Amino acid sequence: MRLSRTAPVALALTAMPALVVTTAAASPPSAPEPSAPTAVFTLDASKGTFSAKAASGQRVSVLATHIGQGADTKILKAGDERAVSDTTFARSSEPSARSAWAASSKFADLSWADAGAKTYTVYRDGAKIGTTSKPSFRDTSVIPGTEADYRIIGAGKKDTHTWGMTATIPSSDTTKALNATAKDIEAKARKYSKSTLRWRSFIRPTWADIPKELEKLSGCKYTKGYKYAGDARGFSKSGKNPGSRAGVTGTVDWKSGKVTWDRFTGKTRVYKKSNSRLVATRKASVKKIKFKALNKHNGKERGVRIIVDATDPFCPKSGVKRAGIGASATVQMTRSGSFHVTGKHRQAPDHELYMYNYAGKKYKTKTILRDKMLDLRCISQPACQLQNIAAKG
Repeated sequence: MRLSRTAPVALALTAMPALVVTTAAASPPSAPEPSAPTAVFTLDASKGTFSAKAASGQRVSVLATHIGQGADTKILKAGDERAVSDTTFARSSEPSARSAWAASSKFADLSWADAGAKTYTVYRDGAKIGTTSKPSFRDTSVIPGTEADYRIIGAGKKDTHTWGMTATIPSSDTTKALNATAKDIEAKARKYSKSTLRWRSFIRPTWADIPKELEKLSGCKYTKGYKYAGDARGFSKSGKNPGSRAGVTGTVDWKSGKVTWDRFTGKTRVYKKSNSRLVATRKASVKKIKFKALNKHNGKERGVRIIVDATDPFCPKSGVKRAGIGASATVQMTRSGSFHVTGKHRQAPDHELYMYNYAGKKYKTKTILRDKMLDLRCISQPACQLQNIAAKG
């Protein structure tokens, strides 16, 4: 995760526990990474199509186009190389979210909209595989006949952008095999009837205290001599709420285009430190927790806006003493499970964001964000800078 250099804005949630922040010992400089092979099939994000000329100077030609109900794919050729490509996100309604991949049995070429980052970090199946200064990358360690889950993270001037792509690697590079792979991509996308995004913010420890330096400054009703009940859990992919301070769940129906959503806040319980006696229980307001669709339904790609903003119910609801945390994120997603996310959140408490792609009652889960709390002081308005969302998953 990278820290935003922008000034904090008014986002809030419930009271959080203090953590001790430690500084790791300096490590010796690492050896420079070897140069990655240049991607041949690259996306022109401004046009939403693959570049007419490959990086090698050879012309890129389209051998076949498959426009389906779940995904758009093409079979491409440049010189002696052939590849199947997923172009569903290439013409996204949000230009900064545009991305595409092209794969043969020997490589996967990834390309995305240039966010102005100095470097982009590429992960495959959760492991870092390289960096690049260009908005494209070639992975030559693919396994024929498998799927590879990629994440690309680049910090631009204002926001960190993260693209998620699941590439289907053909078993061979014959025309028959590439067209079969394209049909398989469409079939896999069409089997998903809906996609659900679930954001939860929770208190990891069993108990949380307000830091001494914030007791007088916070303006909260219960500070010195009191403690707050936490959620006593870690990250969880569970579809049911395992205990959280606040969150929102939104679902996109890929067939009808209908968007449904729900929001919640957990009970904030205050206890006496001396004898652990419960003295007060309240819930924060849900009025500023929102989930909104951003573009028209086309059955393949949808953008949504997530806002989680809820004030500690025992603290001032406005002004410089407003206590809590908050988050805002824009997520563009495809029916097949690719995504682009950008946004910011306060660095307390813990945050998690998951995507659930449903095929009937069964679903496939993708972890988009898991971020641990930095320090309880981050819930105070001026105490911490907002953090950019960087979804390594």
